[in-house]
Amino acid sequence: MRSRERATRRAEPADPAELLPPDAAVLAVKPSPRDPARVTVRADGGASWTLDALDAASMGLRPGVIVTPALAAALRDAADFDAARRYALRSIEHRACSRARLLEKLARRGYSPEVARRVADRLQAAGLIDDRLLAESLARSEVARKPAGRFLIEQKLRRRGIDSGLARGAAALVLASRDPLEDALDLARRRARTFPAKLEADARRRRLYGALARRGFDPEVCARAVERVLAKDPGKRGERA
Repeated sequence: MRSRERATRRAEPADPAELLPPDAAVLAVKPSPRDPARVTVRADGGASWTLDALDAASMGLRPGVIVTPALAAALRDAADFDAARRYALRSIEHRACSRARLLEKLARRGYSPEVARRVADRLQAAGLIDDRLLAESLARSEVARKPAGRFLIEQKLRRRGIDSGLARGAAALVLASRDPLEDALDLARRRARTFPAKLEADARRRRLYGALARRGFDPEVCARAVERVLAKDPGKRGERA
């Protein structure tokens, strides 16, 4: 509840333009002490905005410039974009995310769809978010952790906000050099070793099939792997179940 309340307060900040008296002018444009690439613009009435220095320069901001309603709106937009961009950078610093997930995070933070889209565009152009690379990295990590079929990989990628087409492509790329039956056999053999000695054959079959299906292997591969393991087929590698 407290986190939602904080998010709500951030989503509705006070508009500095409300503090502007008639014919208000810019009083100062000073670089941020912690980040020289950003500046704080102060105006009459105590109004202030913090934004990217390049945006400030493009607006021609300097002491004495009259803050018209149009300029005040532009300052508010630039300040929102700057705040959203900094939040997005902090978010992806801790964990890579897809464009869709980043847009969702910015929306929950209270930023408009337009600001969120511009931030995502900026980070994508800089290579800081890349759905294709993220999808391939996640798919490789999933397979390295434990054998998996394409259905599970695609499902997990979609949960991370990866487009269905990219998810399919990443799964196909990662699995291209792997034999799904060998992967399923590897997983089934490991799973079978955990079964109690007195477990009935039908129960073994159900549990093995379920374990493989949950890891995303297609029905045919599941069935073949289960039959080989239950029959104690040595398989291609000369291993016994």
